[in-house]
Amino acid sequence: MSDLNSNNLSDDGLEPVDEIAVEPAEYKAITGESLGDTLDINTWQSGVRAIQAFDRLEQEIEQAEQLSDGLRKSIRENIFPHIRSPGAPPCAGVFRATLADVKAAQNNVLFNGLVEACDANSHLFHTLSIQIIQIAVATTSYYGQEEMWAHRIYRRDIPLKGGPSVLDETLEILRRRSGGPENNGGRRKITDMMRRGVMTYMERVVLADKAQAPWRVGHGNPLAYELLSGAGITELIQKSIPVLDRLILQHKRFLFIPSTTKKEHFLTIGDALDPLEYAIIDDATADLDRILEGNYRGEWKSVADNELTPFCREAGPAVVAGVYRASAMAPARMFYAHRDYAHEAAHIAMADSVLQEHRGFPMLIDMADGICGTYFGAETLNRPSLTALSNAGQPYRYLDERTTRA
Repeated sequence: MSDLNSNNLSDDGLEPVDEIAVEPAEYKAITGESLGDTLDINTWQSGVRAIQAFDRLEQEIEQAEQLSDGLRKSIRENIFPHIRSPGAPPCAGVFRATLADVKAAQNNVLFNGLVEACDANSHLFHTLSIQIIQIAVATTSYYGQEEMWAHRIYRRDIPLKGGPSVLDETLEILRRRSGGPENNGGRRKITDMMRRGVMTYMERVVLADKAQAPWRVGHGNPLAYELLSGAGITELIQKSIPVLDRLILQHKRFLFIPSTTKKEHFLTIGDALDPLEYAIIDDATADLDRILEGNYRGEWKSVADNELTPFCREAGPAVVAGVYRASAMAPARMFYAHRDYAHEAAHIAMADSVLQEHRGFPMLIDMADGICGTYFGAETLNRPSLTALSNAGQPYRYLDERTTRA
């Protein structure tokens, strides 16, 4: 039993997460000690003394912040002037919104109901006999509108049919559940890819076709990797491209903000911003090019050549990425917008984010996430599923060890 929502996705990037090799010298350079020292139990503090080393903790944080101050100053002096360079999007650069800009975005756009935010979550009930995926999507605005959609997907292995082929069917089920290279990690990994792909797709369907406000706010990256890679299903690419075309290339007035990102160089630039400053840095061309470099074959190659490539060539320059900082105490946040509306999008992002000074993150997205969690939390799937198992005579058979731990 597990859950997944778009507030805790590992990243917003257009590439899967890969393992990274760290050489011994690099480990020592970034930690100040060798791996051998780290793994030597005699260098560890015993008992509660391990968490009472306040002097070292304060010293390390203070030194790190001093270094960061110097880095921020260098970025402002040496990097900011070159963001608007040849090859950058026409709207690129560093800009400052005034308090009047923020108030205008709040009073004339946000609080007038001209912005709808969408967020989704998904939960998985996992047993050997069945996997149940529950996905919910919600939209909300400051004008009081709320809408919700939910769906459950039931994934079962092929049932045994009996007869002479029963052994082959049994072996096939064992192969499916082996987690070997043929199925790239087993049923659980495939199911997680599937539910993430479906959830991400439905968020964009709702924003493209169900939302009524002029401005549509989403969570993550509008050009999500799981959609353009298909999450292992070519049909998902084919279904996603028309939806993304309607939202990104036709509607254009969208704003997407991820919770996390692998683009740490963007966040480093953002960390040098003052409150109410924002920087538009690059477009999505390079990210989409990396997707198109995949070694597509057969049906995948046909989809890539005829549908994916033309869309990416048009969408890459159209979607710009930047960073903004809403308040002095909040971190910088990434945002994605259409190049024609990038400045308006940045103003809306900051106008909504200043409502949460400590987070600097749009409140509307948090509200949509809260709606999903309230009405379609994990317990709305787990409890009825456990009740059904109990009614089937198996109240404990599939409970994991942690659930039954005293």
